Amino acid sequence: MEFAVGVPHLLKGEFTDNAGTGIDVHSLRAPIGVAAGITPFNFPAMIPLWQAAPALACGNAVILKPSERAPSVPLRIAELLLAAGLPPGVLNVVNGGKEAVDTLLTDPRAGALGFVGSTPIAAHVYATSSGQCWALTTDCPVPGPVPTSPANHDYRPGFAAPLMAKDLRLAADAARSGGVRAELGLRAAELYQAYAQGSGAEADFSGIVRDIRQQSGGQA
Repeated sequence: MEFAVGVPHLLKGEFTDNAGTGIDVHSLRAPIGVAAGITPFNFPAMIPLWQAAPALACGNAVILKPSERAPSVPLRIAELLLAAGLPPGVLNVVNGGKEAVDTLLTDPRAGALGFVGSTPIAAHVYATSSGQCWALTTDCPVPGPVPTSPANHDYRPGFAAPLMAKDLRLAADAARSGGVRAELGLRAAELYQAYAQGSGAEADFSGIVRDIRQQSGGQA
């Protein structure tokens, strides 16, 4: 908890002046959105606090799924945080067994997952959750699977294609100035530059998939 209270110092991001010729580099840290935690019965206070406190301090909402054998301490933690002024819905405690766990593992709205438990359960958690990708389920480039993605809204941005082209160009320039041959990155930068200057000028970056499909006769 003490570490989490002091975490704003670590959330400032970084800035590097003149990382390459005429290139400055900066990073901005942003919340993931929703983080989930699955905790064991034998450390009913310590591990929920390990998982929830840093996530909350970084601006995320948290869903805790404690062991069904010892749910009372996490529930009490949530009650205390509510009494201390935490807005309702920011920290949520969900009781249940495997069904509750699998819901957290497969719901694309959960952008991060913490787990402490037995090795067999860890294997199940990994095998199930690794099939999910926050970036893909948010910006799935193919119409259909994700109703809220730009692909289902005529590729309206979203993250605009010209911004992606700019970022790739900066990355390519940095690699070039460092003597690194990044052929795949250079090719991606060329493709996005052409897309941003053409049909993707006002489109989401994922819309390049549509252009590639059209150019390949729908075979890509």
